[in-house]
Amino acid sequence: MHSLLELLEVSAYVPTAGYSLDLAKMAKAGLSRSEALARWVAKGRTEPSFYKAYKVLKDDLLRSAFKKTTDLSDKRIAIREKYAVVNQSLIAGKKKAAVSLAIELVEAAKKAGFTDMVVNLAMLLEGHFGAIETDTRRYLRYRKIRKEYWKLLEDEMDVKALEAELVFSLNKGKGISELEEKLTRLVGKNKGSLNFMRYRFTVLAVWFEQKKDWVGLIDLAKETLKFYGSCGADVPGVAVAIVYRQLVPLLSAEGRFAEAEAEISRGLQVNLAGSQNWHLLMLQKACVGLQSGKLPIAQAALKLAKEAPREHDNPDIDRRWGIVEAILQGKGVKDI
Repeated sequence: MHSLLELLEVSAYVPTAGYSLDLAKMAKAGLSRSEALARWVAKGRTEPSFYKAYKVLKDDLLRSAFKKTTDLSDKRIAIREKYAVVNQSLIAGKKKAAVSLAIELVEAAKKAGFTDMVVNLAMLLEGHFGAIETDTRRYLRYRKIRKEYWKLLEDEMDVKALEAELVFSLNKGKGISELEEKLTRLVGKNKGSLNFMRYRFTVLAVWFEQKKDWVGLIDLAKETLKFYGSCGADVPGVAVAIVYRQLVPLLSAEGRFAEAEAEISRGLQVNLAGSQNWHLLMLQKACVGLQSGKLPIAQAALKLAKEAPREHDNPDIDRRWGIVEAILQGKGVKDI
């Protein structure tokens, strides 16, 4: 019952009637689970109904911390907020509430690709089920998760450090020949966490641009998009859009317009209509139409952009669409 009491203190859910309200009152009265069960049975209720009602209330309390949302960015923000609740509960000495929230949160963190969060949650649960509330199955499970994700986190930190070193060297006008061995190894390492693959794309894209290796950059973009589509994690739309912004102009420059349009269509499927990333991809579609001489493609993109609900005002996006519209109206660049 102490676990229920801590959850009642940190959850937004407030039971107002029925069995859940009875259990909440007993938890707040400081009863142990055996005492609450005895009082429950004394009211003429069955023991199984007690455990069923207990689970229902606990699930409702936890659910208030993990509300479903249709927008991926909102989901990711919500996960970070719930992680903060876990830490706040620990600071406040509400260890059982923190553990209950962590159990629910760890899978969501894995799905979101929050490697650092998974490591910390797994460490908390490994310690709890190993040293406090001994449970062999859970202890071994969270120890395995902690070890697996710690290795993934190390890879993420290594590639971020390499990115900083590469950009620092370029900004200072230094050569990067001493980094080429590391960069070459990174080309061959095409598996890891979601964040690792995001950072890897950024680092190698900079390197390929420096070498003017456009074929390598196209292959890198396609490899990264393939990973995003098969990794099982919730890939942020911005991560996908960044890759397409590199890939589509390269394909268009090579005259591979049909391929470029197909790639844009795949990118649009994972970005919310009206969002900034959606508009950027749609602008690329319009450019493909203009470059290939297929004006109906550009006209259709412009029409959809005007009809889509806007996430928020963006003068830069409006300016770009203004240029597309002016070109479609037959104005020259000097008239825009």
